[in-house]
Order: sequence, then C-alpha cells, then structure tokens
Amino acid sequence: MNGIAGPTAKFIESALALPECLDCQSLSELLLLGRPGCDPGAAALLGTIGERQVSIGLGVLRSVIVSLADALTERDLRPGDTVCLIRLPRTTELMVAVAYAALTAAGIRVLLPMYSEPQALRQWLVATHARAVLWNAREVHIGGCETDRLRQQRLERHLQDLGLPALCLEGDLGLSRKLCDAAPGGPSPNDPRLQCLLANGGPETECLILTTAGTSGNSKLVRYCQSAFLRSCLSWEAAGLYQPERLGGRGLCLLFSHSMGIRAFWNAIWTGQALCMIPPE
Repeated sequence: MNGIAGPTAKFIESALALPECLDCQSLSELLLLGRPGCDPGAAALLGTIGERQVSIGLGVLRSVIVSLADALTERDLRPGDTVCLIRLPRTTELMVAVAYAALTAAGIRVLLPMYSEPQALRQWLVATHARAVLWNAREVHIGGCETDRLRQQRLERHLQDLGLPALCLEGDLGLSRKLCDAAPGGPSPNDPRLQCLLANGGPETECLILTTAGTSGNSKLVRYCQSAFLRSCLSWEAAGLYQPERLGGRGLCLLFSHSMGIRAFWNAIWTGQALCMIPPE
C-alpha cells in the first residue's frame, strides 16, 4: 500500500490472487476460526491494563470479538462504516488491539492514527467519513496526568464540533468486563453471531487506514485491504521467517498504530504465538 500527497491514498492492487487452498480467505476467518492446529487456550496477546499484567488467549479474544461486535451493532455501527480508533497517551495498547480485532471482524474499516494532534485528526476524520471514535477516556480520567486530561478534553470538543460520538472502551463498551467474562474456549463455530461475522468482508474489502509519521512532510493516509495482511503472512511463511531460529516465536510490539505493529499482530494470530504489547511511552 502507498500514500500519496492528497488527504487519502489509493492502495496498490496486486495481480496475484490468494491461493484457493488457503484455509482463511478473510481476516474474520483468521480471527474467529484460526488456522489448523492453533490452540484456543494459547496466549494471543500479552500486555497491561492499568497496573495489571494481562494475558489474552485466542479463545478469550474470539469471545470478546463476538461480544464487542454486538455492542457496536447496538450503536448502529455496521459493515462498511469507518471508525477511528485512538490510543490516548499513556493508555493501554492491549485494549486498542482487542478493539481493532473486533472492528475488523465486524467488517468496519478502522482509521488508526499514529498520533492525535487535533487539527490533523479533524482532517482525517472528515476525509475518511468516520462515523465514530473509540478510545479509552476512562483510563485517562482515572490515571492520566493533567496534561493528558486536558488533551483528551480538547479532542472531545473537536469531535463535538464534527458531530461524532466518542465511545469509551471501558465506560461505554465495558471491554474489561467482557475480557473477564469471556469463555476461555471461545464461541462455538455454530454460534449464529460468529457465522454472521464470518460473512463480513473478503480479501479485497478495505479494512484499515494508517497515518504516516510525516517526517518527509505532511502526514498521509495509507489504506489497506484484507488481502494485504493475508499476503504478508503467506510471504513470511513462504520465506521461512516464522521458523524459531529466524523471526518466529513470540513477538514484541512497541507501537501498535504503525504498520510494523499491525503486521506483528497478524503474525501472532496467524502463528498462534503471543504478541507482547508495550506502551510506547
């Protein structure tokens, strides 16, 4: 995928189709069904929520995806919509990653900005026709410093000017409670809610918009379709990069809202090897 000078970017299409024998033809299938041999009890994501160390298994992640997708539907967020997912400074990366997984499985395109400077964010929200913003404002209110709280309030005023709702991952969607209540083995493959999610999108469905760092000028938007990440995982596997003596095994993510962080996330889901998420501060 490639950014251009305008406010949005076209993605570069590949002439190579995904192999028909591939067991997962969409990111929803990869998240909710997994690849053959993946243990639902295996850790998928490692990180912190507040001061607690948390390990989220594949089964728990799948259960939360289904539950969180229901909550998004209740708020009239549908497949094909765009939702901006913001990690506020000094808040957990782990909950953002879980929310990203649920949005993707729900067929909702995610705008995941690397930073949240108000004026740039306003332009991105308008350019991508975002319908809502998700963040963990409660974590800022409880444990953030005064600077973080003032920043979040300033962003909230910009969202009000745009008429966009801001949903808190904790206060509005109850994500921590969903993680505690989730079934470790995951939902049944026959669960109608899971089956509905599996029908959301396919390889060429646009699923993610990242922002560039802006080191060479204005930050640009970079758009991805689902097949970009499936092809990335296939390429890594074909090149032997998942072998333990090379780049296989558990991974480390220092910035989720970067293309390398997203790639590390999908590598973890593909291989069943946990990803450890470290807040960049």
